[in-house]
Amino acid sequence: MTIAKLVLMLVCLMSVTLEPKDAKVTPLLSESEWTSRMLGRPVIKTFNNITSNRILYKGLRKGAKSRIALPVSGDDGRAKEVVITLLDSLGFDGIDAGSLLESWRYQPGTPAYCSDPTSIELSALLVKADRQKAPKNRDQAMKLVAKLPPDYPPQDLVQVARLSAGLDILKPKSWFALLRLGFTALRPTRT
Repeated sequence: MTIAKLVLMLVCLMSVTLEPKDAKVTPLLSESEWTSRMLGRPVIKTFNNITSNRILYKGLRKGAKSRIALPVSGDDGRAKEVVITLLDSLGFDGIDAGSLLESWRYQPGTPAYCSDPTSIELSALLVKADRQKAPKNRDQAMKLVAKLPPDYPPQDLVQVARLSAGLDILKPKSWFALLRLGFTALRPTRT
């Protein structure tokens, strides 16, 4: 494991502990803006719309057709450039997704969340995001995911996310992933 991947894993773990569970996050203040204010430091947001498995194993060479694009948001343009360069070295395309205020566009419940989009797909998904629908979509997805066994394949969840985002509609693999998800979620849990 490279140092960069280790650092990224630590950042992902830290972000889980910094979630504003009891904070007053308003529609005018995103979670990332809240975190930046609480830390008293600028925040550059990336990696929240990709699973840890994909970070470790799905980086591809620059120019690869299916190279995953990750949005990068923040209020410091120079820092965003550094993060985009780091993403490139890890095998991902970093796309400037605007300020922290706009970072809700790839939160859970939006089309860009965990759908492993390419650069072209990501730009369209960020525009397609609906701030009003995102919380309901997120809550429905979390109820479904809570019913899944811990060893449920992450690649199946990505396939379903791509399908629900309007990507891969003509790919049978995505539809089979959706069927598997449905059958797994409907299966009675063992106690």
